[in-house]
Amino acid sequence: MFHIKRNGKAQNIYRGVILNLDNNPVKRKLAVGISIMCLAAVCTSLGQLFWKLSSGSENTLLLYIGGYALYGIGAILMIIAFKFGDLSVLHPMLSIGFILAIVWGRIILEEQVTLQKLAGITIIIAGMIFLGLGGKQK
Repeated sequence: MFHIKRNGKAQNIYRGVILNLDNNPVKRKLAVGISIMCLAAVCTSLGQLFWKLSSGSENTLLLYIGGYALYGIGAILMIIAFKFGDLSVLHPMLSIGFILAIVWGRIILEEQVTLQKLAGITIIIAGMIFLGLGGKQK
């Protein structure tokens, strides 16, 4: 079998983050909220993709219904996620949907990914990290 050699610093940082979440119920709760909100973003972005695919498709009605179902599931997940943290931290996590739109556009719709789009993705990810780290520390 393969043995993966681990970097000591990276492993200590990983352990610190995990242990910090385990010992801090507020951060653990926030992490659950962020995870649910990211799942909501996946659902809503897929719903929007279905709507886009419905234009010019033979299965227009089916794609519309699928899109609405996914979007509705995403909305329900958002409502659930808001029980786990501050609106100011959780709601911006929906911006992962912008990243997913670029990914779906590239993979499924064969759209071009430009340097500007990559820069935008980088800024969105940085913002999500700062907001996620900036939740309540109590």
